[in-house]
Amino acid sequence: MGLYDRLTKKRDDSKELMACMEHTVQELLSNKTDVENPGMLLGDIQSGKTRGFTGIIALGFDKKYDVTVVLTKGTRALVKQTVQRFKGEFQEFEEEDILRVFDVMEIPEDLNEYVIERQKLILVVKKEDDNINRLKKLFFDTYPSLQNKKVLIVDDEADFVSIGYKNKKNEDGEKEININVISRQISDFRKSLPAGSDYLQVTATPYSLYLQPDNIVIKDIVFAPMRPKFTIVLPLHDKYIGSNYYFEESQNLDSPAQYLFQSINEDELKALSKTHGKILDNVLNSPSVYHFRTAILNYVVASCIRILQSEKISKTNYKSSFIVHTETGKIKHENQSNLVRKLVESLKVEGRMKSSILNERLQESYENIKLSISLTSYYLPSFEEVFKKACEYIRYITIRKVNSDNDVLSLLNMSTGELKLESPLNIFIGGQILDRGITIQNLIGFFYGRNPKKMQQDTVMQHARIFGARTLEDMAVTRLYTTNRIYESMRRMHEADKALRKAFEDGGANKKVAFIQKAADGKIIPCSPNKLLISNTVTLKPGGTLRIYGIQTKAKTHISTIVKSITDTLSEIEVDYEHPFLVPLGIAQELIDRIYDTFDTETEIFGCTRDEFKASIEYSSNQTKIKELKGHLYLFANKVPKNNARYKENQRGKMFNDSYSDGRTDSTKAKKIAKDIPCLFLSFQEGSKENGWKDVQFYWPLLYIQANIVTSIFTTDTNPGELIDDEDDLTDDMGPMHK
Repeated sequence: MGLYDRLTKKRDDSKELMACMEHTVQELLSNKTDVENPGMLLGDIQSGKTRGFTGIIALGFDKKYDVTVVLTKGTRALVKQTVQRFKGEFQEFEEEDILRVFDVMEIPEDLNEYVIERQKLILVVKKEDDNINRLKKLFFDTYPSLQNKKVLIVDDEADFVSIGYKNKKNEDGEKEININVISRQISDFRKSLPAGSDYLQVTATPYSLYLQPDNIVIKDIVFAPMRPKFTIVLPLHDKYIGSNYYFEESQNLDSPAQYLFQSINEDELKALSKTHGKILDNVLNSPSVYHFRTAILNYVVASCIRILQSEKISKTNYKSSFIVHTETGKIKHENQSNLVRKLVESLKVEGRMKSSILNERLQESYENIKLSISLTSYYLPSFEEVFKKACEYIRYITIRKVNSDNDVLSLLNMSTGELKLESPLNIFIGGQILDRGITIQNLIGFFYGRNPKKMQQDTVMQHARIFGARTLEDMAVTRLYTTNRIYESMRRMHEADKALRKAFEDGGANKKVAFIQKAADGKIIPCSPNKLLISNTVTLKPGGTLRIYGIQTKAKTHISTIVKSITDTLSEIEVDYEHPFLVPLGIAQELIDRIYDTFDTETEIFGCTRDEFKASIEYSSNQTKIKELKGHLYLFANKVPKNNARYKENQRGKMFNDSYSDGRTDSTKAKKIAKDIPCLFLSFQEGSKENGWKDVQFYWPLLYIQANIVTSIFTTDTNPGELIDDEDDLTDDMGPMHK
């Protein structure tokens, strides 16, 4: 029995996972994967990619390869974790002298030739110049016989460093682009390998790898793009919770997922970075940290509910976690740590007294968590039980700053890759050290506030440790705290991610997805996909919708005439405008302009800007093969005004309403006719003061994308590839999509 059969039997791998691993090795063996065309194993964030490529390594050893080089993210903690995990997976094979696992920086330089010649080798290499240089030295100086071996390179988190560019200023102060040193080193090493060696990239965020130009020219040197030769999609296990749950299931009013997102104030994020004595002295009441305090209290209640649920089925050691990730600076982490400690100390005092203020605060949190549990069949303890448990368990809260490799190493369970939970309630405060490769068990609260001017898909979604293996019982009490702006960026990223993944599964991104942008002259033109910053794009998918929220109208005196003109125009074009009718593109765009003129310009609009809405109409109305329909779309509106509120009515805080059409009437009409061209619905609203408006009627637009359209991702930025002067304005970019 070979390595693969023994490993998969020991792990009891599913048929789906085994089929994926076997398919991947088959593709590696039958395709020439080289510098320009590596293989790709595409998984979801925290979906078990390491388990997948470990099986691939085992089967690869059985079929062809002698050495596997595993490139991993550049942190000591992750390298050590990866080495330990391989040693655990392959322990019996090491004991039988079949295989050896080494950290490339710790491999001895006097290994017996028996190991080099007779055993399979796994070399774990951190993506850092000293590590890459040591790897090259081992192959070409220390043990030259390695040059004759068949090598498989597995690039874990392949979008991290492997392809990367930075913009810097030269001595003359001019901006220039430089390829990352690590990228060059990895490229040189791959080119030096013997024929028959292969390269497999593994990632959950592949955009910087797929979406590259045909040629990359830097300082007159042409770099060939790394575009995958093949893509194998890793199957999801049955406990996986991903972005679908956060951004699609959350739209289901019968699902507890609708209560996941809790909006926080932008100004409060600033206060968290520089909390001063006045706030610390009044931490239980200060309005400056209202959302943060609420998040911690909600976490206490959620944890106590899960503890009581577990005790009910005779499980007495339930532990949970909460993450605070809003900054990268260690000083700011210290400030946040002081705030959390002060808050917990105050809660301990109130808990010992079972005070009325604690009772009141926890009652509010109980009502919040109750909203989601009530939509499940799970046991909901009484508030009295929760309050009693909270008073007992508040003193057990553990607070840990995690902002260095040493911090992670001291807390990391090397065999599982999980941070150790020391007590029933654990609060982790940190920065990007908490991202890839680190799993936090039973994460039921996440306070996220990384808020750069430009967001990269790769980094933001990796920072969000909210995905992975989660129980539905935990999800029923889980909350994600972030700003509307960040949540909107995440939502856009999810839309683009879903479209691109579907394209990859169907045989290649550029074959199934159209990348477009608005040119300087206003025309919609094809765009090189590597130029798009995913968080600033709009995704038009077949049968999808384009909607806006967060809007506020101007005062009645400013817009009544405009609103009347819209109604008059509709009546003039079509008397029975409550049913979809055909209009030219220009009329629809002119109506959108008038509608956006009624919105308060000082209030941020989420979902779609004016330019994005108009560009979406222009593009989608022209994406039809029916000549007489090209440049047209369907349009309709309701005559009797609706009474949709500006905010959703629930206890999560002020959540902007994005549901302003009736699914049984409006949506049915639109989707029935939006087959070859889109359909624009203008939702006529009463705009009453009691619903959060300014007592003035207005129109609220919603675009239904036609069913027969190629998924399209576009930006209205006329220069989406423009370099950014300040690197702090970017999240940590993993590839050439923007830098």
